[in-house]
Amino acid sequence: MSGDVWSPWIDSNDSKIDIFWVTFRVHSHISRGELSFTTQLTLSNGMPGYDRTRFVNVSEADLNAYTCNICELILNDPVISVCCQITYCRDCITQWLSTHDNCPGLLHALTVDQLVTPPMIVINLWRNMQIKCPFYDDGCDQVIRLGDFYAHLDTCLLNPVCDVCGDRVGVDHNCTDNLKRRVQFLGQRLINLENEFNLIKQNTIPKLTNTEGIVALSE
Repeated sequence: MSGDVWSPWIDSNDSKIDIFWVTFRVHSHISRGELSFTTQLTLSNGMPGYDRTRFVNVSEADLNAYTCNICELILNDPVISVCCQITYCRDCITQWLSTHDNCPGLLHALTVDQLVTPPMIVINLWRNMQIKCPFYDDGCDQVIRLGDFYAHLDTCLLNPVCDVCGDRVGVDHNCTDNLKRRVQFLGQRLINLENEFNLIKQNTIPKLTNTEGIVALSE
């Protein structure tokens, strides 16, 4: 990216190179398609953006408009900084703010609480962008909406099943995280079922009592 105000700012006179920017440069190579997809998966830990070369029928202007200003990949879970209206992947800017107290674009003061979701019209356009399945090169010929990306991964036959947790591996698989999410889901489902049971019980017992009273009077 050029050195305009939309690009992350680096002091060329600073002799200390932040490890964050080393990772940033790696992902610049990824975004230009200079690394294989397998290598991308290996190097993309913590950088969730989508490889721009895998998008179909999307203009260069639109790709640039939906590029994260940190990892330089296509936005994943986009958020906007309220201080300067710059767009980032949520994980990218959250990672940045864990060690900085300003935005990487214009260096304005910024906290995680000041990140907002883009307008719905922007989100809808982003979700409708067409992207090749991550296993396209392995034989899956599906081109899908970006909004359906993870749903497709869960069903793609070329996405291997993990021997540990039984879920599809995907591109950023983590057994521990998957199992935690499953436990949380089942816990919430249990709470919902208990609430439904209590609601049914509250509505049913008075009706049974009234019915018993009517029967007693009729006798």
